[in-house]
Amino acid sequence: MLVHQVLKNEKGSAIVLVLIITGVLTVLGASLLHYSLTDNQQVINDEKRMQAYYLARSGAEAVADYIMKNPEEADNLLGKDAEDVKLDDETEGTFDVEVTGTSEVPIIVSTGHVDGFERTVRLTLVPHSLGDYAVFCNSIIDIRGGAKIKGNVGTNATAEDSIKLSGNSSIDGNVQIGPGGDPETVVTDSSRITKEISQLDSEREYVVPEFPTFPDVTDLIDKGSLTVENNADFTITEDGYYDEINIGNNGSLTINVGNDNDIRKIRVGSFYSKGKIELHGTGKLVLYVDNSFTSDSVNEGGSVESLEVYYKGNDIHLTGGLFCGTIFSDSVSFKLSGNGTINGNIIAKGDSVVIDMTGNEQLKGALFAPEATIALGGNAELNGLVVADTVVITGNYGLNYDDEIYFPYDDQDVCISFRKGLWSDKIN
Repeated sequence: MLVHQVLKNEKGSAIVLVLIITGVLTVLGASLLHYSLTDNQQVINDEKRMQAYYLARSGAEAVADYIMKNPEEADNLLGKDAEDVKLDDETEGTFDVEVTGTSEVPIIVSTGHVDGFERTVRLTLVPHSLGDYAVFCNSIIDIRGGAKIKGNVGTNATAEDSIKLSGNSSIDGNVQIGPGGDPETVVTDSSRITKEISQLDSEREYVVPEFPTFPDVTDLIDKGSLTVENNADFTITEDGYYDEINIGNNGSLTINVGNDNDIRKIRVGSFYSKGKIELHGTGKLVLYVDNSFTSDSVNEGGSVESLEVYYKGNDIHLTGGLFCGTIFSDSVSFKLSGNGTINGNIIAKGDSVVIDMTGNEQLKGALFAPEATIALGGNAELNGLVVADTVVITGNYGLNYDDEIYFPYDDQDVCISFRKGLWSDKIN
């Protein structure tokens, strides 16, 4: 009887224990199921957020590609938007896209929507930089003889033999050809290129800034003709119009340009100097030349920023010494000759630019003539960069990339094509 009672009690305890364990397992199982379902839902939600993100990126990329291929449309698209755009029939969700910012720096804002989840991205487009390449051409780059380019080279061209290398010529840098171009056909001899050949994402478009209107002669003091005799000195202290300026051997013309924000404006029909021209002060000289310009040393020892020459003639002849400043030519055909050196820039609107100078260094700066065929030759060199329609380099000419130069215009003034800048995004 005692044994039976003990067994009966043990049986009751086991049932209670089983019930307790069953309850604990049930609660644990329910908890695990809950967490599993929650975790699975979180995975689904994360996937939808990611889908919304990629939809937003796709919308921004599509608009960016259109603007890069049609940069003239940037201004027309500002403030415009599109809503509930489907990427394609198979992709779930839609996106909204809007163009903000400015025509110089457009910002594309795109939001992807998938089942109530949203992600927004922003893509900034920035103008192509003038200083990206040693040489950039719209069409042909023809390098002959022993000519060498040290720096990256680019072209919009995709036609056969658009980049020609012959003789002992070479390019020490990367080369980029037009979108869709075949390196095997665009480049004549890729073995002469030390680095990679690739394609541009989109064509680049450079424009010449507007040539300034010359000050009317009636608005300037008529100074007649100025002659500085051999070994003599003369100082100009005010704006004026000169029919001619002639400086004799070892003569010296000093032009007082005033203080930091002052601009001395001088217009001259013809300028001829066998002496030197010096600028005194921290201001700027703007020299407007109608017909001809021949000179020895101009602003030697001065800054590039302090001198701008706007020229309507066809030829500039530098007889020696250093020219320090920027020359902007309005001529259809422009030729620079002599044996001097330019520390500064040459900007030309025309379709032909010839640099025919002797000496070890022709130019330290930018040669910017995006509509022109530029011919460079001889044993000299250019340290800076070149932008042209076509470039022909012959002889033992050396072109060395240097972007540490002063250029009087901002990138957005001369580059109307865009590249992709910074991406940013936020979780909605």
